Amino acid sequence: MLNLTRKAAQALKINFQQLEERNEDCWKVDLFRAGRRNYWLIAHERTLHTLVRPRTELRGSEAIADEIVRCFPWYRPFAGANTIGRNSDKRLTGTFTEMKRAATFYQFPDQRLHLEQALNENLYTYLAVGSETYGTPHEALARYLQSR
Repeated sequence: MLNLTRKAAQALKINFQQLEERNEDCWKVDLFRAGRRNYWLIAHERTLHTLVRPRTELRGSEAIADEIVRCFPWYRPFAGANTIGRNSDKRLTGTFTEMKRAATFYQFPDQRLHLEQALNENLYTYLAVGSETYGTPHEALARYLQSR
């Protein structure tokens, strides 16, 4: 259910090289720094629906998985076993870079909810439906839920 970036795997003390490469219905987890604190950037790989949590709140992969299930009841592929892999899709990695760059302008932790809302309303080429279009995570989530 979780696909880790190299930085997230290192923070969780997991060997990134041994993780299986996969492109499934998972959540990509990355770590970024804003001010003096580290934060988890957790996004659904198909919709880019995003959570931002302080690293100190979620101390392991099980805690991250529990937070996803708690916050997103619409996500059902999770059947109880927390699986960990990696996704090296360069388009998704580039989008995560955009998200982290946008996150540096917010004052944490007071504006964490505003940041999540802004990231979920932003336009991303990764979510484009046709050529030369962009999409928001809210629109992608609506399409995702209709297709299920």
